[in-house]
Amino acid sequence: MDSALANLLPPAVGKVEHAMEMFGNVRTDNYYCDAA
Repeated sequence: MDSALANLLPPAVGKVEHAMEMFGNVRTDNYYCDAA
């Protein structure tokens, strides 16, 4: 059982740049997700 736990890897996440603008300020979120 210990060998199975040693082979675990975190999920691979790709960058999805998304620019958000509010009150004249622009913020870029590199890991934007619209899964609400």
